[in-house]
Amino acid sequence: MRGKSTFDFAPSELDEEMKGKSTFDFVRSDLNEEMRGKSTFDFVRSELDEQMRGKSTFDFVRSELNEEIKGKSTFDFVRSELNEEMKGKSTFDFVRSELDEEMKGKSTFDFVRSELNKELEH
Repeated sequence: MRGKSTFDFAPSELDEEMKGKSTFDFVRSDLNEEMRGKSTFDFVRSELDEQMRGKSTFDFVRSELNEEIKGKSTFDFVRSELNEEMKGKSTFDFVRSELDEEMKGKSTFDFVRSELNKELEH
């Protein structure tokens, strides 16, 4: 770093690493190198297998969730996540805004009918 601040050092090192590529091209080439010719599915699966370290899916998800919960009860954890998502809106306003987004301008009747049709197809 020779007298450079971390801020000054990191961008110059990154510029050198990127060799004039756009951020998109740089990330894509870096990811292609990481994937080593694997399909996206195989790459993601191998990365997940590495993270799971032989645990069953259930045990892996439970351990990840336990780490996320950090000793809170499930209720307290869900409530804190929901409070963060609600960003100070009342429950009514939050549900209405989520539903408005889901309805995408459809009338209530049309929305409910399309949802029921989806359910009946399965």
